[in-house]
Amino acid sequence: MINGPRCYSIVVCEWILHKSSFHPDIICYNLLIDAYGQKSLYQKAESTYLNLLQGRYIPTEDTYALLVKAYCISGLLAKAEAVFAEMRKNGHPPSTAVYNAYMNGLLKGTNSQKVVEIFFERMKRDHCEPSIETYTMMINL
Repeated sequence: MINGPRCYSIVVCEWILHKSSFHPDIICYNLLIDAYGQKSLYQKAESTYLNLLQGRYIPTEDTYALLVKAYCISGLLAKAEAVFAEMRKNGHPPSTAVYNAYMNGLLKGTNSQKVVEIFFERMKRDHCEPSIETYTMMINL
């Protein structure tokens, strides 16, 4: 059962997407991906992402970041890595925001060693400048 504050956003976004006469936008899809991800419901987050694509919406940087975070929280690093590959394939190099979401998800999934690898190696390779949020995560690590 889904409960807590995120439950309401799931219910509202599902209603908008499936039952209302409103036309959902990318923000509604992103909110739903985020809410599912926070509850470790990665399959629902993934399904929402696929529905977004079928609706001919263009994923944003936030969409990718939320999907990566959802996978990391659920411990699915291979799927998170696949999102990075898809971004590159679609001409979107991973940004600092996406890397921050990846690291945040890894920390919530207690994979701190991978965070250090990403910070020191991959962000540098992809020419991503660490942000204040990035440094804060590293300090808290």
